[in-house]
Amino acid sequence: MTANTSVAVEAHIHSDISQASPHPTAGDLSAINFRTLKLLPGMHIETQLLAQNSSKCRAQFLSVIHDKGVMLIPRSDTGVKSHMQMGKDYLIHGFTGQYDFSFVSNVLKVVETPLTYVMVSYPKNVLAKLVRRSIRIKTAIPALAIQEKNKQPSEVTVIDLSVAGAMIASPIFLGAVSDLLHVKFSVIFERNIVPLTFLATICHTKLFDDKKGYRIGLSLQNVSQNDKLVLHFLTAAAMEANEAAF
Repeated sequence: MTANTSVAVEAHIHSDISQASPHPTAGDLSAINFRTLKLLPGMHIETQLLAQNSSKCRAQFLSVIHDKGVMLIPRSDTGVKSHMQMGKDYLIHGFTGQYDFSFVSNVLKVVETPLTYVMVSYPKNVLAKLVRRSIRIKTAIPALAIQEKNKQPSEVTVIDLSVAGAMIASPIFLGAVSDLLHVKFSVIFERNIVPLTFLATICHTKLFDDKKGYRIGLSLQNVSQNDKLVLHFLTAAAMEANEAAF
């Protein structure tokens, strides 16, 4: 890809931003403020040099200096040195748990020691698609799923969770899209064991890669205010733990 082509790619991104809706809507591209993403330290992203046949590289978000720059930690399987080059433009892409986002930034600084990090220019706008209304957290909670149609109970595991939905791992097929399940499990809330029971609609079902069981996406129905409070607490606690661990 020539320098002119790189400019064309960047111009295409900016064109998408200019045409996107300024109000985030599920499934639609929106030009949003970088702050809206609410990135947390340790979140995984991809970087790609705006050049011909350039490959995607892994990185993690470190911090931000508002209106100045965004700090990233490059992750490489081949060594500790940064794969990002000073003065070059990169396409930055990631998923926050709510937003699938991308933007183009220029590398302002590359630091190799004592901590390898890269400072890229602060984006005025970010092209984003709202994928979920609520952030989901990774879990491994034993649960019981009861099919509404035949009342058949099955032992499952809640593998991610949010205020609005969940993903469960099941050894057996539990129903078609739009079928209902009653899902029961317990969590620790303020040092107490709290039992939760949700009515959920099956949104999608997919076999695991090893063909041993199913990954089932659920939409939670008629969640009570008390249960929402518990789920909000769990989500916030998990996100804080992730930030503290980084």
